[in-house]
Amino acid sequence: MQRNALTLAMLLLATAPAPALALTIVDQERFVEALVCEAGTSGPCDSERIDAADAGPFLASASAALGAGPMAEASGDQDSRIETDRVIASGNAAASTSDGTYFVRVQSSFELFFDLVAPTAFSLVGAVFAEPTDSALGGVELFQVGTGEVFSLYDDPFDGGQSSPFSVSGVLDPGSYRLYAFAGFVTEGCDPGECTGSGAYSFQFVVPEPATGLLTGIALAGLAAARRRGSSA
Repeated sequence: MQRNALTLAMLLLATAPAPALALTIVDQERFVEALVCEAGTSGPCDSERIDAADAGPFLASASAALGAGPMAEASGDQDSRIETDRVIASGNAAASTSDGTYFVRVQSSFELFFDLVAPTAFSLVGAVFAEPTDSALGGVELFQVGTGEVFSLYDDPFDGGQSSPFSVSGVLDPGSYRLYAFAGFVTEGCDPGECTGSGAYSFQFVVPEPATGLLTGIALAGLAAARRRGSSA
C-alpha cells in the first residue's frame, strides 16, 4: 500500500499540466503627451509625445512650454508594467498658464486589452486625483468587453484636490476585458483661477496564476499517507 500511494503521488505530480497564463495580453496603448499652442491662432506650438512600443515596461515623461512673460507649460509621465499575473501603473499630468492666451493639453494614458479563459479572482487597488478645475481629470476603469462596467472611478475635481483611494476585489468571468487609466488637463481661453491643474492615477491589478493546486494537494496527501504508513509499519 505504501508503494502504491507513493507511485500514485509521483504520477500525479509528473503528469500535472503546466500553469496557464492568468492574463492573455491582446493589445495595449500607453503614451504620455504634452502640447502648448497659442490659442485661437496658427501660431507656434511646442509638443512632445512618447508611446510604448510594446507590452514591455514603460517609463516615460513628456513636456512642453511656450512664451515669455505670459507663459504656458505642461508635463506628463507614466511608469507602468504589464505581467501575466499583475499590472502596475502610475501616471501624472500637470499644466499651468498665466492667462487664457494659450491652448494647453497634457495627458498620461494607459489602456490594456486582455482575455481570461476561466473564472479568475482579482484585486484592484489604487487612487486617483484631480485638481482644482473641471479641466483636470484622473481615473481608472475596468470593463468586460460586450458586457459592461466592472469598476470605474474618476476623481471629482471639486473635492478640494484630495486623493480618492479605491479597493475592489471579486471574481472575473471568462471573457475579454479593457483596463484603462487616464490623467490629464486641458484648457483654452481659461478664466483666472482655472489656468492651472493636474490629474494623477496609480493602481495595482492582480490576478493569481491558475495553478495545479488540486492535483498538487492530492499528490501531497498521497505522500503524507505513504509516510504515515511507513512510520507505523
